[in-house]
Amino acid sequence: MEKQHREEGALDDLLDRVVAIETLFSHPTVRHDYELMEAGDDEQYDDESSNRTAIEYARDILALRRKRDRLFRLRPASRRLFGEPVWDMLLDLYISDTEGRKVSVSSLCIASAGPPTTALRAIKTLIYEGYIDRKDDPEDGRRIWVSLTPKCRELLTDLLRSSSRM
Repeated sequence: MEKQHREEGALDDLLDRVVAIETLFSHPTVRHDYELMEAGDDEQYDDESSNRTAIEYARDILALRRKRDRLFRLRPASRRLFGEPVWDMLLDLYISDTEGRKVSVSSLCIASAGPPTTALRAIKTLIYEGYIDRKDDPEDGRRIWVSLTPKCRELLTDLLRSSSRM
C-alpha cells in the first residue's frame, strides 16, 4: 500500500512537471525565445542592459503585487486569493541575490506573503527540486541562509528578460 502511494505521488509530480512545461511553452514569447536559443541565436541574452531590465522587471512585479494587496485591502489570510507564494519567494531571492543581500528562511517566509507553514513547505520543495540552496549560518546556529542555485537564477533571468519585452 505504501509503495503504491509513493508511486502515485511520483506520477503526480511528473504530471505536474509536464503540465508546467506545457503551460510555459504555450506562451508565445517563451516559445519564440526557446526557438531562438535552439537556433543558437542567444546574443540577446548576453546584453548587460538586459540583465538590468530583468532585475527592474522583478522589482516591478513584486511592487505591483504588494500594491494590489493594499488596494484590495487584503488581510494576510485573504491574500491566497491572489497569492503565488513560491513566485514571490523566487522574485525576492532573485532581487536579493542581485543586490548582494543574504536571505534567511524566516525572511523568505515573510516574502511569500502567505502562511509560514506554506512557505516552509515550498522552501523544502524548492531545495529538493534544485532551485534554491540552504546553508547554515556559521555565526548563528539558529539561522539558515537560502539562495538561488545558478540554474534557477539563469531560468529566472531568461524568463524576466523575455517577459519584460512583452
